[in-house]
Amino acid sequence: HPHTDCTGNIAIVHNGIIDNYQELKAELISKGHRFTSDTDSEVIAHLIEDSKLDLLKAMYYVAERITGQYAIAAIDNTTGWIVAMRRGNPLVVGITERDRAYVASDPVAFPDEVKHIMPMSNNELVILSREHKPLLFDLNTRELITNRVVFEYRSELITDKNTCRMDSEMLEQPEVILNICKSNKNVYMDVAMEVLRHQQIILTGC
Repeated sequence: HPHTDCTGNIAIVHNGIIDNYQELKAELISKGHRFTSDTDSEVIAHLIEDSKLDLLKAMYYVAERITGQYAIAAIDNTTGWIVAMRRGNPLVVGITERDRAYVASDPVAFPDEVKHIMPMSNNELVILSREHKPLLFDLNTRELITNRVVFEYRSELITDKNTCRMDSEMLEQPEVILNICKSNKNVYMDVAMEVLRHQQIILTGC
């Protein structure tokens, strides 16, 4: 991530699975779209480009074309708009005292300046722009949602001020793995020996 369209004007991030991406990818390739990866996520950027619509209408179009469970955020470099939507996978909007807005799968990702959060329900879409506060819409009816409760939010205290949350998690991994192994040594020794019997190990993540 991020994945872009052919022009580089549209960029997207995506958490989830697009079940029908292979059919959509074949259709888009037949129209001349150039793909740079094998991931299902890239299909979203090219669908937005192919729609020839503004970003908001294009995201509605994408929601009609793709199947699966997902959380998607797309940005148009021309307007600076970010449009995000969720079906199945979580999304939450973070808002600062200066009305700057962020969107993420989990509030833990927000910087300390975020003071309020607006959780998104399933089948909802949000527009983030410099011109106005976040606007929330029903993904199915396309109606504006005006009664969403916004909660006060305080970021978790970081024990090491010089380390970000992701770095902290990575630094803790040796201790976490050691504690897991201590909890049931025989099971994890069996797994370790199975790993050692192979000449090649491939680790994949999503």
